[in-house]
Amino acid sequence: MPLKNKEAHKKYCRDYHRTHKNTNVERAVEWNQTHPKERKKTHKKYHNNHKDKEKEYRHMDHVIKNRQRNRLHKRYGITKEKFDKMVAEQGNRCKICEKVFTKTPHLDHDHKEGKIRGLLCQYCNWMLGNAGDSVTVLMNAIKYLEGDK
Repeated sequence: MPLKNKEAHKKYCRDYHRTHKNTNVERAVEWNQTHPKERKKTHKKYHNNHKDKEKEYRHMDHVIKNRQRNRLHKRYGITKEKFDKMVAEQGNRCKICEKVFTKTPHLDHDHKEGKIRGLLCQYCNWMLGNAGDSVTVLMNAIKYLEGDK
């Protein structure tokens, strides 16, 4: 129903979307599922036209905190509060090299069992990752550093 008065039309649209929100969301989800190519094309067009805004948004503090919170919960099943408690319990230090964290600590876990072992700095985390979490490889590295090999 087109309205001649611009403000009345805006109000009509706002009210319509407010009262039909769930229906609109369901319709959008259905359309996205049935039109993947069009959705991708539309998303790409929007992304190309709003690169600056998206980049700015991604670096906002609240977005970064939510991203960290969601990643912790999704990957490891822990809350941000539990993570912060772990940092405090370790004295804000890496469990291997004992240096004070200057960046966000990495949550180290057993890849086979998924059990959380502790918090590491990025370098110690890389070291374990590059060694494949192998005790043998790390023991060989110790022997090498001590000059036994």
